[in-house]
Amino acid sequence: MEVITFDLFLLITGLILVGIILFLSLVSVIYTVRLAYKMDTLTKMIDTFRPVSKVDYSIPGIETKIKGGEPEISVKETVSVPEKPKFDPARDAPDIPSGMHRLCEIYGMESLTLSTPDGLVVASTGHPSAGDDAARVSYASVTGTPVSEEGISVFHTDYKGNDLVGIIRGNREIPKDLLGELKKDINSLLERWI
Repeated sequence: MEVITFDLFLLITGLILVGIILFLSLVSVIYTVRLAYKMDTLTKMIDTFRPVSKVDYSIPGIETKIKGGEPEISVKETVSVPEKPKFDPARDAPDIPSGMHRLCEIYGMESLTLSTPDGLVVASTGHPSAGDDAARVSYASVTGTPVSEEGISVFHTDYKGNDLVGIIRGNREIPKDLLGELKKDINSLLERWI
């Protein structure tokens, strides 16, 4: 019978421990890769789902009626009215034209063009007359001539100290409170890409 020396015993024990450590490392790598894949899938699914927060309003006209001396209470029904979606450049603007199109969807515009006061287009939704509009409307704003073309409204905004002219094409004019929000969303879009 062969005797196992102490050195041989330590070598065998070390090899067994190294084998166990390698096995546990492999298992942890497999679980980490699976977890990363599941998180990536979940993130993509969440990005495609855009929840809209809701505000509950009660329907007017439902009252308590008294029948035979006892009050009959009717349950009030509620209607969910979605709020205006918020613009998030990280989600809504993979590039400037896509972000401009998303702003048009949110604010109900046909097209949106941003230009410098001297008529150069900075950003646009890609409307065929964006370049002409920028030159004509910018010239009108510099000279103080009012723009009287139907379906076009003009606003001025500031981005990092630079004056920009906004040209909106659409059937309706944007209210002043929404125009302030639009200017903030435009600045967040430009900060992301310029």
